[in-house]
Amino acid sequence: MVGLIGASPLRAFRTGQRYSKNCLLVKNHRIVVIYWQEFFIISKKKLMYLTRKANIFGEVNCHMYTIEWQKRRLLHDHILIWLKDSLHFQRVDDFNSVEIPNPQEDPDCSCIRTKQMVHGPCGSINPHSPYIKDGICTKRYPSPFLKEIQTGQDGYPLYRSRSSQDGGFTASMNFRGSQVSLDNTWIAS
Repeated sequence: MVGLIGASPLRAFRTGQRYSKNCLLVKNHRIVVIYWQEFFIISKKKLMYLTRKANIFGEVNCHMYTIEWQKRRLLHDHILIWLKDSLHFQRVDDFNSVEIPNPQEDPDCSCIRTKQMVHGPCGSINPHSPYIKDGICTKRYPSPFLKEIQTGQDGYPLYRSRSSQDGGFTASMNFRGSQVSLDNTWIAS
């Protein structure tokens, strides 16, 4: 019997079931789990449609991508896109940012970003965090506010992360029974 269930390797481990690659073996019946792989493929197809057909970055000349497995069997891809016209460097901030979206314009994205993309909290809010060493976060949070994307000293990009005075947004989060106000310095890149 082959069927589809919403299970995960962690759930299989907790319940004592055997988990192997892309399937969950339960009582000698093979039940296929297409949990994160299906979501990844659907998301990639949507991104490629938006890029090639909807031209969100401009008209596409050609593209190339490769899909790889990360640790813990998670998929990721590298996509290279050649545009017919060059993308002006000032438009990069329209596509890349490490910010809380406007809750009135996009409440779903704002909710997801504040629940899934927040680092910590650590520092003065949580001095006992595992990321704290000598009173400083080893992951460099809270990150500095930036009005536009920049290249860091190590060559990696530092994405736009505006303060509330420059048009950024804040959100509140329940942390150990108390409300904590978060700004864009806590959003993970």
